Amino acid sequence: MKKLLSLTFAIIIAAFFTVVQGQNLNKILDKHFTAVGQEKLMKIKTFTIYGKIAQMGTEFSFVQKMKKPNKFIMEANIQGQLMIQAFDGENGWLIAPWIGPDPQDLTGVQLKQAREQTNIEGDLYNWEEKGHQVEYMGTEDMEGTEVYKIKLTKKEGDEIFYFIDSESYVILKETRKMTVQGNEIEIESFPGNYEMMNGIVFPMSIKTNTMGQETEVIFDSVKFDIELDDSIFVRPAQEDTEEKEEIK
Repeated sequence: MKKLLSLTFAIIIAAFFTVVQGQNLNKILDKHFTAVGQEKLMKIKTFTIYGKIAQMGTEFSFVQKMKKPNKFIMEANIQGQLMIQAFDGENGWLIAPWIGPDPQDLTGVQLKQAREQTNIEGDLYNWEEKGHQVEYMGTEDMEGTEVYKIKLTKKEGDEIFYFIDSESYVILKETRKMTVQGNEIEIESFPGNYEMMNGIVFPMSIKTNTMGQETEVIFDSVKFDIELDDSIFVRPAQEDTEEKEEIK
């Protein structure tokens, strides 16, 4: 569990089919963005999320704060100990009780995942401007529900498969294939319990499966545009950490 916490995605076809595929893709994405309230989502400047995570028979609470365009911090109470993971727009850092009281720099996959936490708008939105490739792969049956399958290949090579409900146009499943230390791993996510808040459709639970390890994240509340000072995302000095421990 601790490793997962320290951590959390060509075929040339005929010209005519490419045009038809592009039309289907654009239509599906337009309806998806309309359904989830993407336009209103883009106007939100900060998010503050309270919830809990259930994993390996244990449950702990967390609060995550995100500020556009690229800052986030998550604090989790794990068996009475505080874990903090953050990205300040350029650098990522971590405070984990099992490592020690001092902040640690995030590197490699951990830094990449921390940076992706700031991607509030999602990879599908403006995918061309971001240098990604997107392909419509037709429809599939997902436990009796017809879904559109869309493949997104990120510019760095990771692949994400989205399964979008053909009626509600919300994402029911997301599969990510990524390379970690030379090995390809697959992460399945199942967003659910969608609720409308301020015109934005938000999943209030997400179940994930990472290499057989199941995790469920439940969001108790989501607050928009609470004032967040940039200083909360900055890695604290060692003396600040020691003072915080004394206060606790």
